[in-house]
Amino acid sequence: MTEKRKRCSLSVAKKRQIIKYVNENLVMKKIDIAKKFEILSSTLATILKFKERFSEESEDENDDLPIREEFNFQDPDFEEFVTFDNDVAVCGELTDADIVASVLPVANEETEEGDEEEF
Repeated sequence: MTEKRKRCSLSVAKKRQIIKYVNENLVMKKIDIAKKFEILSSTLATILKFKERFSEESEDENDDLPIREEFNFQDPDFEEFVTFDNDVAVCGELTDADIVASVLPVANEETEEGDEEEF
């Protein structure tokens, strides 16, 4: 019996290395390239099928995305944390019964029918 291969995912860098090697060795058979990188020939075929996804030019698409370092994240002090939502407009006060009724629509329907349970 043949030994069962352990499944593992290849990194994008490894896939780029494989694509580069294939492009540099056009006369080499794909099966030999697969053996060199210790992957299945079907895996090599899949990598080559989707090689545009792994090309280095595709990285340029994400250059416009903000980098976390550009944001000015600072730990707020306690007072700022507590008073953060003081400026939020509130239409009215909610009672505990209102909150429970909005969360549990089944309980709301039962109370409308007059089947109230006492606690």
